[in-house]
Amino acid sequence: MLELVVMDNLGNRIQCSIRNPHRRLFEDDLTEGKIYSISNFSLAQNDLKYKATNHPSRIYFKRDTQLRVVQDPIFPTHIFCFVHNEVILNHTNAQSHLIDVIGLLTAKGDIIEFTRNGKKSIYIVIELDDLKGNGTVRCTLWEEFATQLVKHMEETPSSEYILIIQFAKFNLFKG
Repeated sequence: MLELVVMDNLGNRIQCSIRNPHRRLFEDDLTEGKIYSISNFSLAQNDLKYKATNHPSRIYFKRDTQLRVVQDPIFPTHIFCFVHNEVILNHTNAQSHLIDVIGLLTAKGDIIEFTRNGKKSIYIVIELDDLKGNGTVRCTLWEEFATQLVKHMEETPSSEYILIIQFAKFNLFKG
């Protein structure tokens, strides 16, 4: 199954799924960041335990779903829906959908390597402060996101970094 998050020009997000039988029909035509007009799809209730968005519905591509690239220079390419640190720290988020987080990088650990079920993985723990007095949140960046951050900080030294994390999973990892 191919899972996507699609967004309209107002920033409303909805989860979109392409089941395996139809995946090969669409995956070569989809490029992240491009604008598409999508028609002739199915809409169903989003009753998944772990949702990519908080939208009550989700889109399913069908065999005859139409996908057309649209050129729209005024379509917003970056729309965020930031969750305040206070909500994260008080555990008042529903934890059922992915969130956006922004903050000043105030701490960065070392890259940690480990092996689970014979597969090597890496992560790094960082802290972000929203500068509103709501405290700092700890974030775990996995795999290429961890290496990208370290590489960027090495190549672009600065005294301050503001990070935006889009589609973060709200979860407790090691407390």
